[in-house]
Amino acid sequence: MSKNEDKKKFESVSDALKFIRSNYGKESIVSNEKMNLPSYSTNSMGLDYAIGNGGFVKGRIVELFGTESSGKTTIACEVGKNVQKENKAVLYVDFEHSVDLSHAKKDLGLDLNENKFVFVQPDCFEDGIDIICNLVDTGLFGLVVIDSVAAMTPRSELEGEMDDKSMGLMARLMGQAIRKLKSMLNRTSTLCIFINQVREQIGNYCGGHVTPGGKALKFFASTRVKLHGKQIDGGMVEVDGKVVKNKVAPAMRDFEFKINKFGIMSESEIVEKAIEYGYIKKVGSWLELGKLYRVQGIDKVSQFLNSNPKLLNKLKNKMLDIMETKNESISIKSIDKSLVKEIDDKEIDEFLNQELEPFDDLEIEEDKEIKKEKKKRD
Repeated sequence: MSKNEDKKKFESVSDALKFIRSNYGKESIVSNEKMNLPSYSTNSMGLDYAIGNGGFVKGRIVELFGTESSGKTTIACEVGKNVQKENKAVLYVDFEHSVDLSHAKKDLGLDLNENKFVFVQPDCFEDGIDIICNLVDTGLFGLVVIDSVAAMTPRSELEGEMDDKSMGLMARLMGQAIRKLKSMLNRTSTLCIFINQVREQIGNYCGGHVTPGGKALKFFASTRVKLHGKQIDGGMVEVDGKVVKNKVAPAMRDFEFKINKFGIMSESEIVEKAIEYGYIKKVGSWLELGKLYRVQGIDKVSQFLNSNPKLLNKLKNKMLDIMETKNESISIKSIDKSLVKEIDDKEIDEFLNQELEPFDDLEIEEDKEIKKEKKKRD
């Protein structure tokens, strides 16, 4: 019998899919209903927009790389808080042996209960990967954080001499580890964040940075985020970055946010974006909330919004709608102010006027100039 006669013929695609599912399992063909990608937010409006889908997609591999003190660990912890809200555990693999758990609990707000957070510090690459595979396979974990790729030391390097040659060893092990992990992560819908360092590119006339660990991670990662941090006044860090690779949304989007000891300053980020788009008017150090009231300083506005989750969510959604409509970079520096239109939202004005009484300590006062204009109109 010829090979062509052995091949089974089908009258429709549905018949062919039934044959594949019966022979290779129901999960061998991905249903179109699963194309909606659930995600975990980073608690940064700009970063979530730059990534697309509202944050890092579940079951995917993500690489965060950049300079020191650029918010890599902070972003991972912010995602971890949202994972724990969905009753999933977080696995933090600290290859660097440098994470301060007291800071993660007290300041960043992670729940360190044993059923919510598992913290391991393996001695070598192989032990760490074995631990990750065994725990991820249980399906109880929503996030795995590997901190960091550069610190994942192969066992042969630990047991050998300092001058032993091991060129290409780390890259080969990384390729094997990711091939072993990728299907397991997808099956259990576990997000895996690889934190990576950067190295100077020696011999390149133009300079630049490279990441340790070979090229396998670059290819397998669904999203790669490049970060750069800058110390500013008040013990804060100003982070700017770019999504250099993205398989779930358009890539090469920029973003900016600020970090303090409590994590990403989400409310301040929304307020700054609202000011740039003309949704909140700024007069000197005063910011106009609604038509009749003003609050002094971005910190006071952020505190006010944090006490009003409903208003904060409305303002955030409005900013995201504007950004999506304009289809532009999230970077504040790149905003074309001539395109910005003032938006008069009556619902938010009414909500503000109703909720102002309990917040007298925020120094909210009526604008005298607006009062005068109102009297003239009357």
